[in-house]
Amino acid sequence: MRTSIAFSVLSLFTVAACGGGGGGTSGAATVYNALGDTTITTPTTVQVLSLDFGTRTTQASSGSLDHANQTFMGNGMAIGIDTTGITNGLDSVAGIASGSVSAAGDIKLIAQQTASADLPTSGSFTYTGSSLVNINDAANAYDATMVATISADFSTVGADAQTVDVDLTMPTNVTQTRTNDPNNTTFSGSMTSTVTITDLEINGAGFAAGAGTSVSAVGWDGGSSNLILGNQTIDATGVFAGDNADEVAGVVGASGQDGGTLNVIFSGGQ
Repeated sequence: MRTSIAFSVLSLFTVAACGGGGGGTSGAATVYNALGDTTITTPTTVQVLSLDFGTRTTQASSGSLDHANQTFMGNGMAIGIDTTGITNGLDSVAGIASGSVSAAGDIKLIAQQTASADLPTSGSFTYTGSSLVNINDAANAYDATMVATISADFSTVGADAQTVDVDLTMPTNVTQTRTNDPNNTTFSGSMTSTVTITDLEINGAGFAAGAGTSVSAVGWDGGSSNLILGNQTIDATGVFAGDNADEVAGVVGASGQDGGTLNVIFSGGQ
């Protein structure tokens, strides 16, 4: 189905554990600080997840969070974090203040990545959270806030072993915005509007697009076909965060052979 995959180098509110394993190798215990706690005086090392809206490329880099000022260094400047948007309710993941995928520059999320000693070694987990989505089918563009369900399988055997799937659905009774429309028409979101990202590959405490990764965007504005058609180019970067990988964060950019594009920011936790 696809001719090219872009790999990212790296190694979102209640999660229901479907059977989890214990942590990895033993070592000095990692302290997981709530990113929004302004009383912490020691900086916290975080992973910074970026998504270039135009090129749909992603990357991760290391940063340091100043808890008192709720800022971290990025692109040579102090950038403020937002713990009330799509990361609301999470401790180890925070966002950058913005209401859409394209707003507020390339940096989208920060997370205190799970230490290798604290990663599950077996079992599957289901995370629920929220996401920001932009879809462009060459005729219209859609900006939406969607409900995120993220599944991670830490097993080493089986069809879904060491993979992450992301299923995004519309909240009910919500009107979303359709852009690139001369009449600025809105469309009514329903559970029939979905985005699906399957078989992201786990690598340590992170995950990225792999040879089997695919995306779909179905049911938009009454349509029934996948808007990201043909051979797909997919770039994704994600991390597990907090103790025992109890939170997750990721960014995805994708395009189809016919010009359809997709940009996604998602997070969730247990």
